[in-house]
Amino acid sequence: MEALQGEDNKGQVGVTDNYGAYKNSFTDHQLCWAHPIRKVRDLKNSDQIGEKKRVYAQEVYESLCGLHERLEQAIAERFCLEKRRQHKGVLLKELVNLCKAKKGEPIKLKKIKKSLEKNQEKYFTCLLHKGIPTTNNKAERALRHVVLKRKISNGTKTEKGANVMSVLFSTVLSLWWRKPKHFFHEYAILLSPP
Repeated sequence: MEALQGEDNKGQVGVTDNYGAYKNSFTDHQLCWAHPIRKVRDLKNSDQIGEKKRVYAQEVYESLCGLHERLEQAIAERFCLEKRRQHKGVLLKELVNLCKAKKGEPIKLKKIKKSLEKNQEKYFTCLLHKGIPTTNNKAERALRHVVLKRKISNGTKTEKGANVMSVLFSTVLSLWWRKPKHFFHEYAILLSPP
């Protein structure tokens, strides 16, 4: 991580999931809203918990989605730090209220709420910096192909194999993103001898 950031990493804002390795990697850290929302969505749709607990999860899911929508609206406005700090105060208060434990709610929901509460400030970093998204979905979608490949093949067995895969993925996916309509033609040119 340090090698990727370079020596002058002051002022960098990282947008990540809540993976522990990123904890102290950035000057400011924005946690991705999509991850807790997805976890609560999956919980509300789970047949592993009773109907009453699904109702709790449904309420939290709707509240989280509404909170995220208002956050998106706030960052879509013209950047004014003072106004964004006001938005942050209101939305933060709402998140704190949402995280209060309710008797009878599922254990998984309590864990999600506890994590949200523990990291509450990091969910609103995007308000204090211009151009910072509320999720890391764009980056995750860009890596989806690699993750699916790794999942299907169980990864690589050696460091050399990992290096070869990273070069291949980098080359092929760069070609795809640059010229998706003409990918196969461009790929054939890439493979043809000089």
